[in-house]
Amino acid sequence: AGAGGGSGSEDDDGGFDYAALDEAQRIAAGAAEGGPAAAAASGEGAAEEEGPERKRKQRGGNKESQKRRKRQKREDDVLRAKRAGVAVPSLRDALKASAAAPKASANAGMTRGLVSYDDVADVAAYPTPAAPSSSSSSAVPPPDAVRAAQASSTAVSQELSPAVVVRVARESARRARVAEVVKARTVFITNISFKMTEQEMREWLGTSGKIREVRFARDKTTTHLLGYAHVQFEDAGMAAAAVARCDRHEKHNRVMRVMPVGERCQFELPEEIREDVRALLREAYEGKNLSTVKGAWLKRHPGQKLDTARWGFKNFSKAVATIEGIVLEHHLEKKLTKLAFFKGSPAHVAFLEERGRRAAAADGARAEGGEHKRPAPQEGGAPGPEAKRRRGGAEDGDGSLAAAASAGVAPSQRGGASADGEAALRRVARRPCGCVVS
Repeated sequence: AGAGGGSGSEDDDGGFDYAALDEAQRIAAGAAEGGPAAAAASGEGAAEEEGPERKRKQRGGNKESQKRRKRQKREDDVLRAKRAGVAVPSLRDALKASAAAPKASANAGMTRGLVSYDDVADVAAYPTPAAPSSSSSSAVPPPDAVRAAQASSTAVSQELSPAVVVRVARESARRARVAEVVKARTVFITNISFKMTEQEMREWLGTSGKIREVRFARDKTTTHLLGYAHVQFEDAGMAAAAVARCDRHEKHNRVMRVMPVGERCQFELPEEIREDVRALLREAYEGKNLSTVKGAWLKRHPGQKLDTARWGFKNFSKAVATIEGIVLEHHLEKKLTKLAFFKGSPAHVAFLEERGRRAAAADGARAEGGEHKRPAPQEGGAPGPEAKRRRGGAEDGDGSLAAAASAGVAPSQRGGASADGEAALRRVARRPCGCVVS
């Protein structure tokens, strides 16, 4: 019974150190072969072999854990600040702010405008780091959301400690710096053909440097390409090289434009086409509609197609509007038709004078017509005198017919009128003019 109880307790015991038992057996075997000194030396050698490797693993794991804890702490601080009413920018907001503000004051303005050490009531006693320059810090007032949080300082103080405010401010500044870096090494490509693939984009722009990311703009519903993309390089120098080398590159019958993020793109026609349009206007087509000008160009260049979408324009009108010295005016009668003129030419001046005369005549006609306007209906939906007159005439006509019917007069005996005469009388009585038939 005792042996059975002992074996049962050994089975239930899950804390037996089998590794220590194996180590003891290994040391005992070494002692049997070379004595106690050899056993001790083998034990120390094994510890020296396993020790550095174990330490390296521990250090690596601790480093990753520290990074993870710091990242989680930043995210918790940002969420805590947002719940307290302090505005913390996302990376997209930081990119927009950096595009709108000068680069020199982007970091200072972003940090002071979004979160401040003075926005919480109990932070005054906390030793804050050096603030930005007085001009940039005093120009931007605290946001309204922070002022509302400052009014309820008790709840905010419990939610945001001084250390949390400092960390949130650092996180805002870090996001602003990241936005500046991302903007500097990103280029914007437009007028992309819908047949363009990411692999073709990487092969084309990869000659300027290593590409980190290619983002095609797509429709959220259909996922179709929208004709522009953003490409991020490893550094700003590669992005500048891509702008210098790859701008105005033609692919799939589209001349693509490459430019830094934040700059406005201005499409333009080739110089030879611009000169041809100017020559046509000088000869006989100034003041003509654009379809006539385009038809004349096609006649002079048989077999060619004037596809302005190749250079990024929506239509021929948008393309001609970018030619220097040419202005487009709406037709005086056909508002959807545009006429091409040289700016300040005699034909253009005469057109502007004629348009001014017509506008003055139209204003005079409206003013004259306003004097003879019919009186408007009275307030509350009451009918005016004209409406009353019309309604009275109709009621008189209907009343005469009703009186004749109530007297029992047959249609053939009503003043000698027949059934057709009665129908005509009814139509006349219901006319809006209120005329009386004799």
